[in-house]
Amino acid sequence: MKKLIQLFAQVLLLIFFMLENTCAQVIPDCNSFTQNGLLYQGLQANDVTVSVQYSSGQQQPYAAQTYFSYNVTGLTAQLNGGAFAEDTGVLQYTIAGTPNSIGNAIFNVFIGDSLCLMILNVLPAPTLAFVSELVCSQVTTTGTLANGVAVSNSTFTIPYNGGNGGLYGQLYRDWE
Repeated sequence: MKKLIQLFAQVLLLIFFMLENTCAQVIPDCNSFTQNGLLYQGLQANDVTVSVQYSSGQQQPYAAQTYFSYNVTGLTAQLNGGAFAEDTGVLQYTIAGTPNSIGNAIFNVFIGDSLCLMILNVLPAPTLAFVSELVCSQVTTTGTLANGVAVSNSTFTIPYNGGNGGLYGQLYRDWE
């Protein structure tokens, strides 16, 4: 029985030694989170990513991870699995979901053995454009329009009344 206990102790020491020498010594820069893209209350996150820098002594794999926001809920931060770079590197998280309020969405993110707070600002939803009347009698055009000839570099300007100052994207109409 004594030999069995000694053997078990040696196996445990061997496992400890192997783990100690293979664990990635990752040191994240928890102050370097960089948000690319904006988050708006009630609107689904669209192409929003967050990156953070780290230093590491060894190339070690890490598993895919998903974190859930608190304070402002409704968002996830997703990290694909990969391997830490040998010296320095950047981890990139993809933000998904729809934030339920304005303020700070906070994520507890584990990088190596460290816990970092990822704090993302969620803005009020932009006001969408609204007009009460189009003044079609005052439409102006630039460029030349001719039947059967392809249109190039032409614009139409349509005056309006009752605008609310809201945002709108580029408008395009294919007349074919």
